[in-house]
Amino acid sequence: MGWIILYQNPYDRVVFLSSLNTDEKDSMPYYKFLEFITHTFNIKDYEAFVDQLDKFKVICLLKDGSWEIQEQHAQKTNFNGMVKLNTVEDEKSAFEKRVDRSKAFMNNIFVQNKRKGL
Repeated sequence: MGWIILYQNPYDRVVFLSSLNTDEKDSMPYYKFLEFITHTFNIKDYEAFVDQLDKFKVICLLKDGSWEIQEQHAQKTNFNGMVKLNTVEDEKSAFEKRVDRSKAFMNNIFVQNKRKGL
């Protein structure tokens, strides 16, 4: 195994992606994973590694036992920018809006006539 990228999730499992299978993530219970990783790699500064894993950091562990934290890139934005990203703009022309209103009106007439038995 050349490398492994891993992180601990809130459910006490470690999720990882390795060079052996880059298409699919695997997961293991926390203590079972620590046992597996200590037998597979000779981790440099093991206590600091476990400390960072316990802080839910994403870690890249290399074949030689060295490791580094993968920083997550944050984007600067404001509230209006976030609202704009998360809203779906329904672009309908005035004609399409009028057709929709007409369909709703006609449907309402048919429902009322059905209730009256006409």
